[in-house]
Amino acid sequence: AKFLFVKDEEVASRRAFVAHISNIIYSSAHEMVMVVLPHINQVVGGDVLTFSHLRSLANSLNLVGGVLIGAFSDVYGPKLALIISHASAAASFLLAGTATSVTGLYWSAVPLFAMHGFQATLHVVTLESEAEDRAKAQGRVGALYGIGFFGGSLILLGALHVLASRDIALLAGGMETLAVCFIAYAYPDGN
Repeated sequence: AKFLFVKDEEVASRRAFVAHISNIIYSSAHEMVMVVLPHINQVVGGDVLTFSHLRSLANSLNLVGGVLIGAFSDVYGPKLALIISHASAAASFLLAGTATSVTGLYWSAVPLFAMHGFQATLHVVTLESEAEDRAKAQGRVGALYGIGFFGGSLILLGALHVLASRDIALLAGGMETLAVCFIAYAYPDGN
């Protein structure tokens, strides 16, 4: 609890721990996919312009979803927001890894509408921290998110020696699927 700057209560500590671990997985998997996505685009017949359109679509969907996920989390709770965010990432990464055409790759962007694990993690630590520690708790979210990106780069460096770009996307999708299971099992019910 002290390291994460949340309330010194077992439930608060456990919720924050689960949210942080899933956030590290989230940023690791995202980093892995973002590095191989341009190559997957090329393999399915896309070029720089196609990739630019793909990223514009993905970012637009993510922007709209970002506006809505906070309200969703307020109504249905951060546990469900975390699960949906990670399930969306898993779906996107698995679709990217199995895409056989530019159209298929574009379909992989659709789930990004609900891919907001970082925001859901911030909601958890906001609810589980005291007012005087809130900024530190939220700062910890960002720091651990960055560690996840670094970890994703390291995983990618090792995996690229034995896996193709599509396999990396599938691996990231598998990591996110495990994150969904972890959250569903380990995050205490309640808020």
